[in-house]
Amino acid sequence: MKIMKVLIGLMIVFLVSACTIKNNEVPLGKYVLEDAEVTGMAWLVFSEENQFVFNRNMFTSYWPSGSYAIENGVLILIANENEVYTFKIEGDTLIFESGKHAEAFLEIGSRFTLVKDESSKK
Repeated sequence: MKIMKVLIGLMIVFLVSACTIKNNEVPLGKYVLEDAEVTGMAWLVFSEENQFVFNRNMFTSYWPSGSYAIENGVLILIANENEVYTFKIEGDTLIFESGKHAEAFLEIGSRFTLVKDESSKK
């Protein structure tokens, strides 16, 4: 009986840690804005060494780029000290939370989903 309790406890710890890991990682690739009127209206690309490029709107010529970090399930994009964007991570979906340079183009809560098709990452 005691062994069974220990095994159940270990399983719970494993499941909780697996969920935590999922929200503290961003799969590399391209994320596109869900429910956009035009496909590719806004997107994010994550590459190796924690680098990103963010197209907030297809009608802008400036695409912020820089490095990113993850803290407690929150993705933090840093283009420069005055330009920071935050997203909540939910698996392969990123939910826009803040960033004064993007709020004119995106609503808080806008969802970006990882593109599974390799050909559309170009």
